[in-house]
Amino acid sequence: MLVGNMLRGGLACLLVMCSACAHAPRSPSATPATDRALASEARSAFCALPPELPASELVRQHGTVVDAYQREGGAWLERAPVLVNEDFDFALAMGMEGGIGAGLAAGKRKDHNAHKAAVLAGVVGSLDALQQRLKELRCCGVHVYFLLWGAETAVLRTVVDVAGDAAKSRVVESGPRSVMGDAGWAGRDVLMAQAQQSIEGLGCEVGAWLRP
Repeated sequence: MLVGNMLRGGLACLLVMCSACAHAPRSPSATPATDRALASEARSAFCALPPELPASELVRQHGTVVDAYQREGGAWLERAPVLVNEDFDFALAMGMEGGIGAGLAAGKRKDHNAHKAAVLAGVVGSLDALQQRLKELRCCGVHVYFLLWGAETAVLRTVVDVAGDAAKSRVVESGPRSVMGDAGWAGRDVLMAQAQQSIEGLGCEVGAWLRP
């Protein structure tokens, strides 16, 4: 009898405590922004790759299947996981002695890429759906970003880096070559629409996506 009364009393106390917690006033420091931050931290703790880290920084820390020639002098878009680059002007580099030509060619490449990236950054449109998909892929160790390669005309390449499995990492051309102007890649939402389309069907099992 005594034990039963103690158990009933303990259960009643527990119910009162739970009710009090549920109806307790919200802490002034708890805001939707802090809730989102906490949720982001919780998600990151269970992800193989940090979902919030910029693509450029993730490449710097973890490496990439894209070789140094295709990265050197490139410019990242301000809000999008896209690296813009073009061929090095070897004719200019070799046309002047003493390394002057090489320096001019490197500067030319860098300036061209910075200009293209600035133009494209203004027409990328909404990134929410694409960014969410890329974050989901990072959680299972798949880092995806995009390389827009070319000068007057360019082709979009989808880069798939698989953490811990370089054999599955790939660079896949995504769609036809197009001009850099308003009628092509600089058109509103064109770049991000192609990027979104290029990863349709891509999941944690990269091999299945790569097979035709």
